[in-house]
Amino acid sequence: MEALACIVGILCWARLKPNFWKSFPIYLLIITCCEFVAWYMTKNGIKGTKYLYQLFVIPLEFLFFYFLHYKLSNSTNKKIVVTLCLIYLCCFITELIIPKNNNWVWMSLTYTVGNIILVLLCIMCFLALYKKDELIKYKKLPFYWVNIGVLLFYVGTMPYYTLFLSIYKSQVNIMIILAWLSVLLNYIMYTTFIISFLCFKEK
Repeated sequence: MEALACIVGILCWARLKPNFWKSFPIYLLIITCCEFVAWYMTKNGIKGTKYLYQLFVIPLEFLFFYFLHYKLSNSTNKKIVVTLCLIYLCCFITELIIPKNNNWVWMSLTYTVGNIILVLLCIMCFLALYKKDELIKYKKLPFYWVNIGVLLFYVGTMPYYTLFLSIYKSQVNIMIILAWLSVLLNYIMYTTFIISFLCFKEK
């Protein structure tokens, strides 16, 4: 679904306006490539996939969506987005340098903070949309669909990723259910991304 969303984005490339939307297919391409690299590493017994996700993929996902919100915000909200982004980066750096008591790296605090910030930004976006005339045609707005997908995935998978360290060994059955829920929500999110690309039309 990531690759399909990327392909649709590339096919709609000429219609992606303003130009910062062109970064979306590039972002999806990077994420898709990382997934293939992780799959190859796992298949060939190469260690390091957890570091690939924790230190690159997940921070990139949060920072990219913060970037989209920044570009689509007014001047007042831009300052809020920058402040929240700095809070996320501070959490990331802090949790990175704190010594761990185990060999498994999972930055639950950073993920949770990143999630909460993303939810706040989505709510801000919906409130701004509510105050505009664009509310009438909200289903045709690309960012509406991006936000819907992001909210469903990141809020829906928060229990899975936030509790990952405490349940991945002790509560295997719960872990499996949450993992499949994560996969389902992942498919839904990338489907909404595809819809968002199809909302771009020539005037």
